[in-house]
Amino acid sequence: MRAVIVLLVLCFLCGSSVHAQRKRPTDSVDVTIRLSNAARSVVTDSVLVIFDRYDHSGAGTIKGIYYPVNNEIVIAKVPPARYYIEVYCLGAGRENFNELTYVNRRHSNVFTYRIQKSSTFTPGLAVIPVEPINLSKLEILKQ
Repeated sequence: MRAVIVLLVLCFLCGSSVHAQRKRPTDSVDVTIRLSNAARSVVTDSVLVIFDRYDHSGAGTIKGIYYPVNNEIVIAKVPPARYYIEVYCLGAGRENFNELTYVNRRHSNVFTYRIQKSSTFTPGLAVIPVEPINLSKLEILKQ
């Protein structure tokens, strides 16, 4: 009888530790980067994303080229920390974005960057804004 009680107690303790391990929060979070544009004409082919830790303990923790689906990128399993996030759009619309932010479970891990409308170059149709040139202010003329 005593052996049965000890066996039941051991089974209960082993089962509760496994249950407690399932409830622990994960150490990493998913980060979503949205590239929004008003014209919907700019389609980003690929994006270079660099997550650099704020304390420089893991320079370039996450870096890679991602291919957005519907102008959205999901980066899985990012360790929680404070990061410099750098996003470089590659392709027709070349833009870059920088941000210093926290990535953890308490904050929203969705970052939205606005892409400016770009147009392709057509020879003969380029418009160069008129700027007055003051030749007296050239660096070479200063002594």
